[in-house]
Amino acid sequence: MGCTTGGPGISCEDGLGFDGDSGDVLLTSQGDVNRFGLTGDTHIRGTLFIVYCSDRGSQNITNLNALNRITQIDGNLVISELKELTSITGLENLIKVGGTVHLNDIPKLTNLRGLHNLAEIGGELHLGMVTSLENLDDLNHLTTVGGLRLWANADVNHIDGLAGLRELSGVIHIEQNDMLSQINGLQHIETFRVEDLFVGHNANLVSLEGLDNLSAIKYFNSIHEAGVRIYRNPKLTTLNGLDNLQLVEGSIEVRWNKTLANIEGLTGITAANGLLWITENERLTTLQGLRNITGVTGSLAIYDNDLLTNLEGLNAMEQLGISLDISDNNSLTNLCALTNLVTHLDEGTTYTVENNAYNPTKEDILNGDCEL
Repeated sequence: MGCTTGGPGISCEDGLGFDGDSGDVLLTSQGDVNRFGLTGDTHIRGTLFIVYCSDRGSQNITNLNALNRITQIDGNLVISELKELTSITGLENLIKVGGTVHLNDIPKLTNLRGLHNLAEIGGELHLGMVTSLENLDDLNHLTTVGGLRLWANADVNHIDGLAGLRELSGVIHIEQNDMLSQINGLQHIETFRVEDLFVGHNANLVSLEGLDNLSAIKYFNSIHEAGVRIYRNPKLTTLNGLDNLQLVEGSIEVRWNKTLANIEGLTGITAANGLLWITENERLTTLQGLRNITGVTGSLAIYDNDLLTNLEGLNAMEQLGISLDISDNNSLTNLCALTNLVTHLDEGTTYTVENNAYNPTKEDILNGDCEL
């Protein structure tokens, strides 16, 4: 069929497609959009696909004006790979989407006008490769979403348009948004039910403030892996904004953040039910943000943190599941904070301490020879 729907496909011929069983609608040309508008339908019981199909000339979809009667979509709203679409005006009467709102690869779309009355998204809000979009201001009536994925939106510089959100469930993935400097738009969320937090590859992000009401990362009957991953944010200097996070049912990974000096934002966490990796943070000088963590069920890895001189912050840890890896920290001379953990290490737990300024064995640490 040559179609890219960004979601489950439906059977259709000659462009305009309706699936009577599922209620799905597939629109692949401007003619399809206009003809569907003539039906007068206000309620789509399945998914609405407005998408590129290589064999049907979908590139000529330039406006959605004919869809202005739609008020509710029970399934997903998928608008994908429309290179000439400059506006989604026409969806302004849409109030509720039961599934995901998925906007992907729409390079000429500069705003989200048309979704300004949307109040509830049962699934995720997924915005990807909408490269001319500068902000989310037109989503200011949105109060509930079932997850947030923002990726590769090159010009989005803030998400203040999400300030009306009061409930967010699912994942938060904020990735490869080159101009995004802050995420304060999430600060008014009262109910977080978050399974996975990933903030990565955001070249200008300086703060995580906006996540201040987030208290737990845990499984909520989902296939997603729970955890916290903060990767490759070169201007992020602290993890402030995560200060109220207490429970993480999954891994904690803080990696490749070039200017991160401390991880104090993690002080509320008492355990990691997965990996705990603090690696390749060039300017990190202290692990004190981990001082309340008493156990890790997976691996603990601290490596390639060039300015780290000691491991103070790991003093309370006494349970470790799989392995300990303290490696390639060029300035690390004091490992005394591992004494409690090494005392309680199981025989089967792998112990690797190498290529640091000082590399004591387990026996050295237990004998008090834990620093130069």
